[in-house]
Amino acid sequence: MIRTLALLAAAALVGCANGGSQTMPPSQTLAQAHAPFQSQSTMRRQSTCPAAPGGSGVLPDGDFSQATDPGSGETGLKAGTNFAPDWTVTRDTIDFEGTGGPWTAPNGMCSVDLDGTPGAGGAKTVAFPTNDGSVYQVSFQFSGNGACPPRYKVMIVAAAGTGQTFTWDTRNHHDAQHGFFQQETWNFTAVGPKTSIAFVSRDPHPETALCGPIIAGVAVAQQ
Repeated sequence: MIRTLALLAAAALVGCANGGSQTMPPSQTLAQAHAPFQSQSTMRRQSTCPAAPGGSGVLPDGDFSQATDPGSGETGLKAGTNFAPDWTVTRDTIDFEGTGGPWTAPNGMCSVDLDGTPGAGGAKTVAFPTNDGSVYQVSFQFSGNGACPPRYKVMIVAAAGTGQTFTWDTRNHHDAQHGFFQQETWNFTAVGPKTSIAFVSRDPHPETALCGPIIAGVAVAQQ
């Protein structure tokens, strides 16, 4: 018996010396043993939205990459809400969709459905520095939420006292859910030292609107 115990003790010492497994100390609880996994899960929940490969130019956070990734989305965000550090909801509601949302925007970016839950909404950027009289080009990824009517998703992009209407036709599943996005551009001339850009839904039924125009990856460059 004494020899058997001695052999077992020697084997245990050899296993430890060779990097073998060791018994968890009594003071280490099950929760502590899983602490690294819990920490990684928390980091995933708090991660930011993916950045656009080319950045957003002179516009801060045009791709929402400074915002916390909302995962499956934050719906019904009301006017006055800062859903990203440099973005504000301007009217009714919008839906802010993350990397686990109902569609995948180009490069996995987060996106905004300008028709919230419910309401035809709008969003604007922070006022960023511009040179009076200089021309700037706004580019963005555009699509439409085809989960419900209307067929045509209409929005206005406006800056420096001017604007342009953009329309997306969701016929035949030509929508964000099926991976359809198009890069659009629009130019404006600055009229002061700072400029803000607004994106506004023009849904024909603004009070009950649920599925609207979608934007992602906004960028601004001086021409």
